[in-house]
Amino acid sequence: MITDERVELSHRARLMREEFDTGFAEMPGQVVADTEDVLLVRIGDEERVVPLGEVAGVAARPLITAVPTTQPAMIGLISDRGNVTAVWDLGQLLGLPAENPRWLVIPAIEKSVAFTFDHFAGFLRVEQEQIADDQRLSLAGLVETIRELAGTGSRGTT
Repeated sequence: MITDERVELSHRARLMREEFDTGFAEMPGQVVADTEDVLLVRIGDEERVVPLGEVAGVAARPLITAVPTTQPAMIGLISDRGNVTAVWDLGQLLGLPAENPRWLVIPAIEKSVAFTFDHFAGFLRVEQEQIADDQRLSLAGLVETIRELAGTGSRGTT
């Protein structure tokens, strides 16, 4: 003779099996938002995000050798694994006060150029819609600016 308790347990076990099987039969949920991995840096009082896809490397406390130049934003050279890299002050390139060169970022598009800045806030994964256009910092755009300053950019070539 089956007791009410055994009927109840049998009913609950059947419901649990159905729920378990349904969980495998349903399509996984869609990703709600597009995300982007970025570096968060502070230049003066402004926070900027650099898309991680544009970054070849980040280094702390670069050893910079000053060189004479007519470009105030170019602060010197570094040697990295036998390659000489021109170092530019990110603050001055953006029209802001000069930065303390505590951090260095090398753009993936041009490894003979690097940019220094003072404060590295970290790596983040953010929804793309959370990044304001004026907050996004394009290293490729900065490389083009440097090429124009050097007279080798798209506007400087004939």
